[in-house]
Amino acid sequence: MKRIIPGCSARVSLVPVLLFIIFPCQTALAQSGLLEEVIVTAQKREQSIQDVGISITAISWEQMEALGIANSIEIARYSPGVSMSGGGGDQRNEFTIRGATQNDFADHAEAPNAMYVDEVYQAAQQAQLFANFDMQRVEILKGPQGTLFGRNATGGLIHFVTNKPSQESEAFADLTYGSYDTVRAEGAVSGGLSETLSARLSGVFIYHDDLIDNPFTPEDMPPVPGLLQAVGRPATFNPDVDAHDKYGEETWGLRGQLLFEPNEDVEFLLSANYGEQEWAPAAYNSIPTVAFVDDTDGDGVFDDTVNTAFQRDVRTTCEMIRVTDGGCENSIFDGDLDGVRPNDQGDLFGFFDPDPIHDFAGPNDHAPHPGNEVELYNISGKLTWDMDFARLVSVSAFSNIKHRQSLDVGDAPVPQFIYFRQTDMDWFSQEIRLEGEADRMRWIAGAYYLYIDAKAAQGLADTIGGLNIFGGYFFGPVLNSDNGIPFFVPGVGGTPLNIITGEAGFNQGDLYLEATTDTDLKTDSYSLFGHVDFDLTDQLMITAGFRGIIEEKDFSFNNRLYRNVRDNYPDGAQFAGAEPLSLIFVPGVPFEFLAPHADKTSDFLWSGKLQLSYSPNDDLLFYGGVSRGVKAGNFNGPLLTTLTQDEYGYKEEVLWSYEAGFKSTLFGGKARFNVSAYYYDYQDYQAFQFVGTSGAVFNADAESWGFEAELIASPVENTDIWLGFSYIDPEVKDLEVADNTFRDVEPTFTPQVQFSGVGRYTVPNVIMGGSVTLQLDGTYTSSSFSNVNNFDSHTMPSSWIGNARIQWSSADGRYSIAGFIKNFSNSRTQTTTFDLATIGGADEISFEKPRWGGVNVRVSY
Repeated sequence: MKRIIPGCSARVSLVPVLLFIIFPCQTALAQSGLLEEVIVTAQKREQSIQDVGISITAISWEQMEALGIANSIEIARYSPGVSMSGGGGDQRNEFTIRGATQNDFADHAEAPNAMYVDEVYQAAQQAQLFANFDMQRVEILKGPQGTLFGRNATGGLIHFVTNKPSQESEAFADLTYGSYDTVRAEGAVSGGLSETLSARLSGVFIYHDDLIDNPFTPEDMPPVPGLLQAVGRPATFNPDVDAHDKYGEETWGLRGQLLFEPNEDVEFLLSANYGEQEWAPAAYNSIPTVAFVDDTDGDGVFDDTVNTAFQRDVRTTCEMIRVTDGGCENSIFDGDLDGVRPNDQGDLFGFFDPDPIHDFAGPNDHAPHPGNEVELYNISGKLTWDMDFARLVSVSAFSNIKHRQSLDVGDAPVPQFIYFRQTDMDWFSQEIRLEGEADRMRWIAGAYYLYIDAKAAQGLADTIGGLNIFGGYFFGPVLNSDNGIPFFVPGVGGTPLNIITGEAGFNQGDLYLEATTDTDLKTDSYSLFGHVDFDLTDQLMITAGFRGIIEEKDFSFNNRLYRNVRDNYPDGAQFAGAEPLSLIFVPGVPFEFLAPHADKTSDFLWSGKLQLSYSPNDDLLFYGGVSRGVKAGNFNGPLLTTLTQDEYGYKEEVLWSYEAGFKSTLFGGKARFNVSAYYYDYQDYQAFQFVGTSGAVFNADAESWGFEAELIASPVENTDIWLGFSYIDPEVKDLEVADNTFRDVEPTFTPQVQFSGVGRYTVPNVIMGGSVTLQLDGTYTSSSFSNVNNFDSHTMPSSWIGNARIQWSSADGRYSIAGFIKNFSNSRTQTTTFDLATIGGADEISFEKPRWGGVNVRVSY
């Protein structure tokens, strides 16, 4: 089959001669300093990136390696207008593109920015975070892309393209060792098995030690009640769930591919991927905060949070502060009713770390290992058939992800809550399309089907030595009767829960319960799409595209009480098969902690595009147009957030995007300067609000405008520079941040200003005829918010991160040795925040990894 070989091809990717990052609408810089053409597939066909009227970032594998990009999410640092949303202690990340974000941590939710690997949609949000290995390039397309790609995400998409099998034998091995005993080993081998069949096998292994010390010791652990010992809990310190150090990682992945080419017109690619990720407990730091509360709903109770602030700025002994008179208000979650903290520096329990931002230590009673586990596999097949009138392409794929996580809600030495989740999610996709062209026209037409089956559980549990919010605080008064009558019984046909300890009455400290949310969501999505480029003249082209979608969803939700037996995994019906507890007064009827919900929807959605492109010569392209993007509605699966039946579902998000820009090549190919500007008008923007220990998505209108600019140049021989800049002014309108309290806010994880730069200089013909390359690169982001409510403590400060690298490469490109330092200023850049001001009197904050150095060796042939 005839193909255009990209400038960053599989064969070239084995030679580390290319190092430069490219920003919107860009190409790569060759070691010679000349700008080299890069081929992308942003419009489902191979084109030079400078000929595509879309704002695109395309990063080659060599660039990812040289910039120290170890996983899929880190490429956002080098793409203006793109950032990372965070969660799970920096162990769950998704892309944010031009303010299109979604930090709903429910595993059944889909992201507004779609991710593809070799044209296969990654439906699970957790699947967006994976180890990069044996990649050819990654393309980031900004703005709605729903007419051509199968999932109609509004913000844009990220497409990872792997190296494919080759008839010619080739292989490489890449080994890195660095700080915190980091080991990264990557390799691939490829070659022909016969004249028509070739294969490629590649893999990666990543490990580093725990970064954060946990000073909690076995002696700090409270005794395990006999009731829990009777059902299997160890009587003493349990190293599997108690007081482990935090922020370690162990990841490995394998990919196998077979390429069958019976003739020049037909090829079939079969690919299978498998990977596992294990992290030590989540990397949170607890920083005390204070909630400001009001009676905004008029019920006479000051329980509506209208702001939160850091304790260091307030210095109060109030558990919460009333905005009306500045008086103290009580939080029930510290186990008393006095409304007062032990001191004016700490959380509700008096705990504070004198230097939480720079300390790499954090005491946790509940710190399991592994604290987060992900298992993902995928099998796909792509058939390409060049016919006389068109090319037929079929892409089929099946994927499964299993995910488990457990963490300490308070992230402090005081036992309070445990948060956990578990997911088992399947998805299948099928695309069939025809691609053709005539003298003045290029066209694509096709159909797409997606099926998702997402079973998920998440919950909160009482923990040993804690307040027993569920088992003790809420229900203890009923249980503490002289006759010891139990309040709960197991499920249908069960006997009363044995809570009698041999003493008169009931010891509420012996009852450990969990409130577990079980959700089951099935999605069927059918679509037809078409796209055409038509040359009105030799210099003027019109582009039009349309996709129609039928989206069907079947959802069920319940939140029930169970015995907390395992502590680090859900004990509910979805995964453990346990029976929910029932009130003894109505045995056999599960006690619903939150009202159950079930619903089915069927919606017609559509997206479209209309654009003009004008190219007066080969070095200049102007483009401008309008696009309509849509993200399907979905359902909330909250933990403790009380919703009305109407609030469980939220509507589709619609974006009208107006964008214009130009791409230019200057000074005979020695520089490129590109600019894009846009205005976004959202209807029913999907805004996730985190409140208390949970949250939900609500619809609100929004708008934003911004621009991105970049300059790439090779001004003198062996010298390359790059400067990139983005600005955005976003606004979510009239969001209800508390009952009857509406504000205009900014979307989460959307810095107003981003700046990135790379500079490199190559000294040729040194050390055995090879070359030495020196590089500095850095990124700056202005402040942004981690929570769409935009309270004071939700502000993530501005930050910058700088990196340095020196590399020797052999003259034939087969060998290279490099030394690097990442984050050489040891910047403590904040990545995410969870607001627990009303629950524990603190925010849980995660930071970027500290200064990190290492050595890399690569051999290829």
